[in-house]
Amino acid sequence: MFLKTSPLKTALLILILLIIALLVFHKRFIEWYVSPADEFALEQAPAAPDYDQYRFWSAHPDRADSSDLAPEGSSAIDPQQAQIDVFFVQPTSHFTGGTWNSEMSTSAFAEQGTEHIIATMASVFSACCRIYAPRYRQAHLAAFIRTGSQAGIEALDLAYRDVEQAFLHFLDNRDPARPFILASHSQGTLHGLRLLSNHVDGKALQNKMTAAYLIGYWIPSDALTVTIPNIPLCETDDMIGCLITYDTYDIEGTGRDPDGVLPYWYPSGWEWANRPTTLCVNPLSWRADTNTAPASENLGAVPMRWTDAIFEFIVDSNPGYIYRSLGEPKVGYTSATCRADGSLMVDPQAGSEFDNRGAGSDRSLHPNDWNLFYMNLRRNAAQRINAYKGN
Repeated sequence: MFLKTSPLKTALLILILLIIALLVFHKRFIEWYVSPADEFALEQAPAAPDYDQYRFWSAHPDRADSSDLAPEGSSAIDPQQAQIDVFFVQPTSHFTGGTWNSEMSTSAFAEQGTEHIIATMASVFSACCRIYAPRYRQAHLAAFIRTGSQAGIEALDLAYRDVEQAFLHFLDNRDPARPFILASHSQGTLHGLRLLSNHVDGKALQNKMTAAYLIGYWIPSDALTVTIPNIPLCETDDMIGCLITYDTYDIEGTGRDPDGVLPYWYPSGWEWANRPTTLCVNPLSWRADTNTAPASENLGAVPMRWTDAIFEFIVDSNPGYIYRSLGEPKVGYTSATCRADGSLMVDPQAGSEFDNRGAGSDRSLHPNDWNLFYMNLRRNAAQRINAYKGN
């Protein structure tokens, strides 16, 4: 015998069950909702950017943007007076939307990440340089966490093609005699290393490169012999034409997973591989050694201003926060040590403005690779530029 219920009660019961299901399985539901399909379909990719249009640049010296900001106590140069150019390749901010490659829409959630990145990473160079940062059809975060995914590799290839086209546009529309800096973070560093291999290493353009700040990806030691054999690792604060790289962890964590697997690009092609030893240049001492640089050498950290925006994340909408200032740098904030495996270890950050709430036992501080050493990077760019001019 069945009890009769009204349509309203039935609807309320279904709603309650859905709420319970979301509370129990919300993480899995959100992951399913925002992640791309198993297969990559080129015909479904967004249209390619046109770099003749300013809207396809997150930062450009011919218009005002957040890369023009400077922390309190520092000043930004008029980009038209700068004698050095920076080509900055931004990291992954495409986490949602369910597509393998970003549509580059300024109304999407990814644009909020771009604002944080341009304001607190690319602006490192606002005292010295003209800053160019292209929007590109960046690969979804899933390209790095779905181990062995061919779809992820195809999405990364598409993203690189955009970055390469932007770089060629950058080269074609500037005085070829001008020196430049290549800078990047995370996914941007994966593409930046490929740019170095294809267009800079061992070519005439290498003589115009002041330095390459390719930060926040596990660059394996064999990159110096296989991928960029003519570009050395930086060993002093004024060495030019060299590579600076590191990725950051809280000393209270385990550091980099020695069994971790990531996609690596080599001139011979892609590999999903484990590279337990990576390159590390200490951003406080500018040495590629395992000596600890004390916090007293930290000229100032500049935090991002993250806010929770779960609803906007789910519906893929830009929360719309715009930086108006960077505030005062936090001087003497942390020490830094390159471990033997290449992990850069810093002082405990749990609960701080630089904490990474998404970190696991490794206590990765990946989102703040640039921010923890902002003022050291800012000064170092000037040091290497001065060395280049005097060379």
